[in-house]
Amino acid sequence: MKSNLSYLILGELVRLIKYKIHLVSLLLLFLWFVILSIIKDNQLFNQFLPMILSVDATMMAILFIGSILFFEKSEQTVSTLLVTPIKKRHLIESKIITNVIHLTTTSLLLTLLFVIIRGIEINFIILITALILSIWLHSLIGFFFSFLTKSFTSMLVFLMAYSLLLMIPTFLKSSNLFFTNALFDYLFLINPQYAVSILIEASLTSKDVLLPILAYLSIILYIVFFSLVVVYPNYQKSAIKQSGV
Repeated sequence: MKSNLSYLILGELVRLIKYKIHLVSLLLLFLWFVILSIIKDNQLFNQFLPMILSVDATMMAILFIGSILFFEKSEQTVSTLLVTPIKKRHLIESKIITNVIHLTTTSLLLTLLFVIIRGIEINFIILITALILSIWLHSLIGFFFSFLTKSFTSMLVFLMAYSLLLMIPTFLKSSNLFFTNALFDYLFLINPQYAVSILIEASLTSKDVLLPILAYLSIILYIVFFSLVVVYPNYQKSAIKQSGV
C-alpha cells in the first residue's frame, strides 16, 4: 500500500507540472521576493514575512487543492481511480502530501533567500512543522469547499468568504489595532488563520511558549475533525456525484 501511495504522490507531482501550477508558484515566489526586497525597515519586514508565509500556507493551499480537483473533474480521471483497488484515503492523502511538498518547498526557498540576503534568524523546526500542519489542514478545507461547489469559480467565492471572515480579524489582532486584551490571544486560537500566524511568528521570535503550543493543538484538532468527520467519509460520495459515475 505504501508503494500505491508513493505512486499516487509521484503522479500528483507530475500533474502539478502538467497543469502548470508550479509556474504559478514560481511567479508568486518572485512577486513575494520583490515585495519583501523593497521593504527596508526591519520591523515592517518582520511583519510582512510571516503574513506572506501565512497566505501561502492557508489560502494557496486551498486554492491549489481546489484547482487540482476541478482539473480532475474536467478530465474525468476520478471515475477511473474509484474503480481501482487503491484505498480512497490514499487518493486524498496523495494530494495533501503533494500540496505540502510543493508549498513548503516554495515557502522555505523564500525564507532561505532572506536568511542569506538579510541575515534574518529563523527557527526552522518551528517553521517547517507550522507549514506542514497548516498546509495539511487547509488542503482538507480545500476538499471541503470542493464538496460544496460545482465549479472552480464558486469555490473561489467560498475561498474569498473564508479569507474575509478569518484573515481580516487575524490581521487586526496581529497588528494590535483591535482585540488587544490578552484574553483574545487565546480566544482567537479557534481561528485557524490566527493559529497559523502565531506559529509562523514563533519561528521568528520566541516571546512566548504556551501560545505556540496551544496553536499547534488547535491546528491538530482541526485536522482530526476535517479528516474524520468531513473529508474522508464524504470524498467518495462527492467524487461519484461530480464525476457522474
